[in-house]
Amino acid sequence: MLFGLSAFVLAFIAYALLKQWLQQKRQQRYCQAIIVQFPHALLILSASLRAGVSLQAALPQLNEACISPLREEWIHLHNDQRLGLDIEQALDHFSKRLNIPSIDTAIAMMQIAYATGGPLALALEKIAHSLRNQHMIKDKLQALTAQG
Repeated sequence: MLFGLSAFVLAFIAYALLKQWLQQKRQQRYCQAIIVQFPHALLILSASLRAGVSLQAALPQLNEACISPLREEWIHLHNDQRLGLDIEQALDHFSKRLNIPSIDTAIAMMQIAYATGGPLALALEKIAHSLRNQHMIKDKLQALTAQG
């Protein structure tokens, strides 16, 4: 009787740990996919701004231009905006929801450029190139460390 109960408890603990590990892996893949897609989205946004579209009008266009999982996040951002949040608050929610340091920095830079009236399109392009360079360096580092 005691053996059956202890086996059940061990199996339950193993199941809980496995479930938690799988959720962490899924979250890592989700965040990694967003990190890879984000620079391209910023370049699309920058092109829209250069074409004369406002930031509020350009953000919904990203819903069609991006693929999952970043598309769902842009849709969520657009819904926040439609519910009455101003663009800075919606971007802040976007940043907090994802909780990715490089995207947090990019969003902060977007908010500063938007609030000060600076050249937002240029800032977005610089952020996109910086994020791409970070990603390339990280990939190279991983490849080099994998080789030994």
